[in-house]
Amino acid sequence: MLSLYLMSTFLFDKIIFGPVWSRRLGESLGINLLPSGKKVCNFNCIYCECGITPSDKEPSGFPSVAEVRDLLTEKLSEMKRNSSYLNSITFAGNGEPTLHPEFDKVVDLVIGIRDQYFPHVSVAVLSNATLIGSERIFKSLLKVDLNILKLDSAIEETLKQINCPRGNHNLDEIINTLKLFRGKLIIQTLFLKGVCNGRYIDNSTE
Repeated sequence: MLSLYLMSTFLFDKIIFGPVWSRRLGESLGINLLPSGKKVCNFNCIYCECGITPSDKEPSGFPSVAEVRDLLTEKLSEMKRNSSYLNSITFAGNGEPTLHPEFDKVVDLVIGIRDQYFPHVSVAVLSNATLIGSERIFKSLLKVDLNILKLDSAIEETLKQINCPRGNHNLDEIINTLKLFRGKLIIQTLFLKGVCNGRYIDNSTE
């Protein structure tokens, strides 16, 4: 039996990064809405490539809407001039993108700039789905092309072992809200089994 172990980690130091090649999303330009070089998340997943979640209760250093606008416009206009290939623009980065205090405004902004320079590419969001109960977040996610939302287990105990959620977390409410997307979403699950912190964890069973 393999034990889960601490993987090498990395954090993004830019707001706009890439494009990078993704098996699912093709040539993808990334948007990091979290502070540069710092993880901000309400999960502390045992497999996270960004490492351990700091205990900051009120994180700061989020990029402004204006910064995202200026940097994305500069990057896409450059790619347009160079006839660069692009499949998607993806909200990812150093944690949970929907924690940005103006996530909804940034989504509208990014869609508008996408339509101006690369109207054929998809806008995607990688999210842990914890904030989809917020009407503001829910409506914003309905506007993007690809909602890639995490659900590592439908069993509360197993989910807590894997994702180590911070604050209030109601699995039943999240699952019920996922249904409201009416299929306009992709469920992302990392299946694993092994030992972590002395506990056996397995989310690959029926």
